[in-house]
Amino acid sequence: IRELVSLIRVHEGEQRLAIHNVSDVEITAKLESVNEFTTIDYTSHEGARLEGTVLVIPAYASVIIK
Repeated sequence: IRELVSLIRVHEGEQRLAIHNVSDVEITAKLESVNEFTTIDYTSHEGARLEGTVLVIPAYASVIIK
């Protein structure tokens, strides 16, 4: 999905997945290859949610998943 920008960061031995929606619409994405990340640690928008491996991320929102 071109409208999502993602990266994995490691800090003090712990990994976090950061995902940014750079579009003006909500996106639903299946996170198949990164299933070790299961909980939203931070979100810039209350509408973001992770349901199993499906991420719903509002327009222009960012999430950090641990």
